[in-house]
Amino acid sequence: MKRFAIIAIFLSLLFVGNAHAENQSTTDYKIEQIKEDIKKLETDLKKLEDDVDDSKDNKLENKKDMESLDKRIGDVGGSLDRFGVLVAFFSIFITLLIVSFGFVAYKNARGDAKKEAEDATKEWIEKEGKSQLRVIIDKLQGEANEKIEKLEEEAQRKIEEAVKTAKEDIERQSKAEEFLMKGNSCANNKEFDEAIQFFQKAIEIEPQYYKSYTNMGVAYNNLKKYEKAIEFYQKAIEINPQCYNTYYGIGYTYGELKEYDKAIEAYQKAIEINPKNDGAYYNMGNTYNELKEYQKAIDSYKKAVEINPKYYNAYLNLFELELMTNQDFSLEKPFLLHFSEHKEAMMIYEMLKIFQNIINKKDVNIKEWKQKYNTVSFGTWEWKIIDTWISNMQDGEIKTKLLEALEVFKNHNKD
Repeated sequence: MKRFAIIAIFLSLLFVGNAHAENQSTTDYKIEQIKEDIKKLETDLKKLEDDVDDSKDNKLENKKDMESLDKRIGDVGGSLDRFGVLVAFFSIFITLLIVSFGFVAYKNARGDAKKEAEDATKEWIEKEGKSQLRVIIDKLQGEANEKIEKLEEEAQRKIEEAVKTAKEDIERQSKAEEFLMKGNSCANNKEFDEAIQFFQKAIEIEPQYYKSYTNMGVAYNNLKKYEKAIEFYQKAIEINPQCYNTYYGIGYTYGELKEYDKAIEAYQKAIEINPKNDGAYYNMGNTYNELKEYQKAIDSYKKAVEINPKYYNAYLNLFELELMTNQDFSLEKPFLLHFSEHKEAMMIYEMLKIFQNIINKKDVNIKEWKQKYNTVSFGTWEWKIIDTWISNMQDGEIKTKLLEALEVFKNHNKD
């Protein structure tokens, strides 16, 4: 039991010795006290052993002394046993206490180390990090500046090339425009062959100038070279598919060739590009008229007038078709508002009103009409539609009156 106590004390001291340095000062005093107690016990034990040896050597004389000696030894042994257990338990308690203190110290040390690491990292970022970042930024800035300089140089070169090209284009187009204007002047004077020569020169100078091709088509159209006109119109469209005037010219040319479906298709394309193209609606009305699709023609004339309320030919063609289809004149008020002072327009309008009164069996005064417009001629007015209408009239009496009136109108101011 004595050895157990000594070993336990030794192990406790050894464990305590290996504990965290931070708790050493707390347990030193207790360990010293234990050591002193152990030394005292060892001294007592040594004395007791010496007494036993003396007793043995002197051959104790009586049993009483032996029993007394055994009792003392037993008391000392019991004391040693109890003391050993207490020391063992105390050592375990001290060990657990030291471990707990050590764990707490470890956590505190870990937290301190983490904070120190964070502080060191921040300090590095503040010092070295910013320096390194500045180096990287400077490098990137330098590379960017180089690229910018190259781009600026390239841009400047392209700008100079573009300016040079633009100047050349302007000069070339200006020269082409000069020949185009000369061609237009000839065309206005009905010198279409001369106009074509100027248009051709304009095309040679600037092959991509679509107006030259369009005007060439118009010139050939006036020379009744319709196939040639369409050829140049098509070239103009290849260059500029959005030129509605070119489609208008194609529609007119196909109308002259009596290819009315193609003419309507061209007019519709012109209207698609420019919905405000009153001329395309007007000519499309004329084309529907040729196809005897009178209601479509009437609708087209109305659309032309809606776009251009001063398009008097559209009004007159509209009234003529409404006369043929036995309809009231639908737009008389706006017509009279705009053309009451227009002699030629009013002369044709009042002629159509006379025809309307005849078929409605109302009185008419053709002499008064003649006196009123004795200085006005019909100009380019065509009689084909009215001729056809009267010739198809079934009522003989009305037909006769219509023919008499028609004869007067046709002969008006012929002398």
